[in-house]
Amino acid sequence: MRVKMYVWVIMLVTLIVSSGCSFPNELVTEQPEIMPGETVEPTSTAVVSPPPALPSSTATIPGPPTEAPKATFPAEAPPTLTAGIDLEIAFIHMVNRDSGWAIGGVTGSRARILYTINGAETFRDVTPPIGSELAGGVDKWAVGAFIDDENAHVLYFPAIMEPSPPGGADLVIWRTQDAGLSWTQSEVISTSVLGTQNFPPRLHFINRSEGWFMARNGGAGMHRYPISLYRTQDGADTWDLLIGAIGGGELQSCRKTGWAFGDLSNGLATIDNCPVDGPPIEQTADGGTTWARVILPPPQEQPETVSSAYCETSSPQFVTADLLLLSASCTSYSDPQVERTLLYRSADGGQTWDTWDFPGGDIFFLDESRGFALGREIYWTADGGVTWEQEKSVNWDGQFSFVDADVGWAVARADDEIALVKTEDRGKTWQIIEPLLER
Repeated sequence: MRVKMYVWVIMLVTLIVSSGCSFPNELVTEQPEIMPGETVEPTSTAVVSPPPALPSSTATIPGPPTEAPKATFPAEAPPTLTAGIDLEIAFIHMVNRDSGWAIGGVTGSRARILYTINGAETFRDVTPPIGSELAGGVDKWAVGAFIDDENAHVLYFPAIMEPSPPGGADLVIWRTQDAGLSWTQSEVISTSVLGTQNFPPRLHFINRSEGWFMARNGGAGMHRYPISLYRTQDGADTWDLLIGAIGGGELQSCRKTGWAFGDLSNGLATIDNCPVDGPPIEQTADGGTTWARVILPPPQEQPETVSSAYCETSSPQFVTADLLLLSASCTSYSDPQVERTLLYRSADGGQTWDTWDFPGGDIFFLDESRGFALGREIYWTADGGVTWEQEKSVNWDGQFSFVDADVGWAVARADDEIALVKTEDRGKTWQIIEPLLER
């Protein structure tokens, strides 16, 4: 009987071992977890400890981290202007014969953003909600990029003559897509320079989404004029710093008199106060990240009036992505009485240039052939700038806005006087407009 029991026990042990049942601390082979993009080499068999006991209560699993809210400026409606009051216009940009934008307000103000739908006879106050900034302290001036009759971008800077150390500021750029009925803020931009009355910051957009912001200061010695340059590709919500004023070497020398872009890559800045011979410009082919100094070629006739002269360039305009115009004014080193002003025209985005004598003033072309030279002498061309016809001589300096070959407006300044004027005959005659705030 004992022999049978002994045989039965041996058979039971053999059955348990052969059945594959596992016990704690046994050796097992486990496939390692592979992270995306990670190469994992085969590993030897690892000793795996038994899993820890489950907690007695359900654990709280943390959710994904929340994104920090975007820093903003306090939004508050600006102080209300009295309906029907006279407005002083400091800057005007008309989109067509009826609709357009202006910067102005009551006498001496450059803080209100104004919008018209009746040819600048009356304006609606569409100022962004920066009321606390306008309520007191240092006066604020506005600059803007007015793209069409619905879309615009605006920023504010302190109306001071000289920057106070450290000279920078935090600011936002405001955007509207409904003719000023509502505004949104960009991210907060912290810039080491911002601008002054004599060197205001600048905005430039090539469409509703893509644009640049240049914060700039006056001269800082040795022909240095510090700037910070930013770019947006999302309609001014976010801005990338391309060039910083502190320690930045590119685009920091010489005074920037104007700038323009033909597309997201190709642009140029016109400059003066440069110790070079010939007309200087700065060009970029990568959207403003890097710049190269270029000296424009002299004309074939009397080249010495340009090549051996102090020159400054200004008034750049991309009529199309490839057609580029600017002006150059040169004074001979050997004879200061010899001065020459030229129109430079490029059909390939600034790679090659043609030149013609130019009557002077700001350049504004409507298309490849028709354009204005706008100053105290107003000229018109119908052949791309080869020849010019004088339309009018005026006794005031103007900031002009033409919408076609006949109709245009100007903010006219003479000494301490300022007026808004309009022409309907290509600048031959001008009439004063006395714009009112809409009732």
